[in-house]
Formats: sequence, C-alpha cells, structure tokens
Amino acid sequence: MWAPEELLVGSLNTCMMLTFLTLAQARGLIPAGYESEAEGLLENVEDKYRITEVTVRPRVVVESDIQLELARKIMEGVEAQCFISNSIRAQVKLTPEFLVAPAQK
Repeated sequence: MWAPEELLVGSLNTCMMLTFLTLAQARGLIPAGYESEAEGLLENVEDKYRITEVTVRPRVVVESDIQLELARKIMEGVEAQCFISNSIRAQVKLTPEFLVAPAQK
C-alpha cells in the first residue's frame, strides 16, 4: 500500500522526468537513458506534519559529449517548468547526474 506522502514525492519525481523529456524532445535531444529517485523530508512544523523538502536525483544518459552539455542546459529549466514543483510549498532540490553512454561495438 502506498502512503500519501510517497505518492506526492513520486508525483514530483515523475513530473520532473516528463518535463525534462518534453523539453529535451523540443530541443532535438533523445536521451539514451533516464532513471531517477526522489526522497521527501517529512517534518513537524508548528504542530503540523508536512513535506518540507524533496530531493530528486535524475540520472540522464546521452550518446555524446555534445548532447551532455545540451542535457545540462535543459535540466536547468526543469524545476521552473514542472507544475507539481510549482504547486507545493516544499523546497525542491534537483541533483542530476549526467553520463555519456559507452560506444557500442
């Protein structure tokens, strides 16, 4: 069974991924891979429990060094474009990792 706080964090994680992939497609970038994990911090603030922080850790794999720089630039705009991150009061931390896929033989 899923808890509501897990669904909230999962929704943010998914929204970040879909936002990145949409922005990437618009710029002509098709990543070779994308995976992500997210973690929320639940705290008691003024006698009310709330998610105060969500850390999203996407791992983006691209085909070349040129795509690597483009992927980084695209990721810079993801948080501002993600409607879930714009809808919550929690601080959102986006800590991406970018990798170039090994050349296939």
